[in-house]
Amino acid sequence: MQITKIVNNNIVISEDKNHKEVVLMGKGLGFQKHKGDEIKLSQIEKTYVMKDHGMTQRFQEMLTDIPIERVKICNKIIQYAKDTLQKNINDNIYVSLTDHINFAIERVEMGVPFQNPFLWEIKKFYYQEYLIGKVAIGMIEKELKVTLPQDEAAFIALHIVNAELDLDMTEMVSMTKLVNDILKIVDKHFGEQIDKESVFYERFITHLKFFAQRVYMGKEVRSDDTEFQEIIRNKYHECIECVDEIKDYVKKTCNHDITDEELTIFRRRNIGFVFQQYNLVPMLNVWENIILPVKLDGKKIEKKYVDEIIDTLGIRTKLENLPSALSGGQQQRVAIARALAAKPAILLADEPTGNLDSKTSQDVLGLLKVTSKRFHQTIVMITHNEEIAQMADRILQIEDGKIVSDSGLV
Repeated sequence: MQITKIVNNNIVISEDKNHKEVVLMGKGLGFQKHKGDEIKLSQIEKTYVMKDHGMTQRFQEMLTDIPIERVKICNKIIQYAKDTLQKNINDNIYVSLTDHINFAIERVEMGVPFQNPFLWEIKKFYYQEYLIGKVAIGMIEKELKVTLPQDEAAFIALHIVNAELDLDMTEMVSMTKLVNDILKIVDKHFGEQIDKESVFYERFITHLKFFAQRVYMGKEVRSDDTEFQEIIRNKYHECIECVDEIKDYVKKTCNHDITDEELTIFRRRNIGFVFQQYNLVPMLNVWENIILPVKLDGKKIEKKYVDEIIDTLGIRTKLENLPSALSGGQQQRVAIARALAAKPAILLADEPTGNLDSKTSQDVLGLLKVTSKRFHQTIVMITHNEEIAQMADRILQIEDGKIVSDSGLV
């Protein structure tokens, strides 16, 4: 490799074997060197490959003004992020993060405070990247003797997420705001009913992050499966009202139309359904019925989690049976297990005891309460039975489509 340009004593520009421009860093690489001189490979500490000449040019200009110690600590932070996340990270982060950390250090040295307005959201939505940001702050303090505020951990996290998704920072901030605003809409509709500390809420947030990414990348998911969409729209008005408000908000804010398929995926991944008629697939055995929604979603089956559900519902000995070989109560237990297997944040039960005798009804309701607490899920149940309703934590009485009484949370 030959030098094509000298940036400073430690950084030079060259070309790789594919004639792609690269930035090389190493102690003394450019010291007393000239254009065309051969580069000793043993001196190269880091090779940067940018996606285009413009990015390479910007990196060169930035490196001219930034102390080499700061560049090296940024290299270590980025490598730590790559090793920790085990994901593809766009190399443009070497420009964006190095520039940001250098500016952050300068602000601290000048005594200029700077708060991150998205600190809470970043900690909630990108927790793993935020933890990397906290480690980065520790690395900077140890090696450069500069103490950055905790807000910087969130800024560093944003740069990492930005490089993971290959978006620019403006889009990344907009995505974060979109997810937060959608959560506010959900909170307005379901507020106290949702356990925000549960794994299902975390899964819901993950789904929203991928949805926001599709919005800003202009990707859509489409389908002609209108029958199931219509069933859900007719039966679960509160959920539909919430989803429709989100749809209107996204259209107004991002000029993006949410397709019916995206709404179906949203409901399938975040809302479980227990039907009065069980709706088990007759040619599938119990195990196959339980894992069906997970397989339809193309996801890996979490056997340990599903096994825990099966044991909680007491259907371990029935896994090889077809639905026709089960009693009504056993079929309802399978239906509940199927609904829980997809890890929904909310479980909707439509007259789950309507076809059961009184003893089996009590057993099923008891199991629903057990699974609700054990798996941290919100259950919304429709019933015309006053006695059954008394088992709930909150009772809403609806007449002619309007709420006429609300017991509040018990």
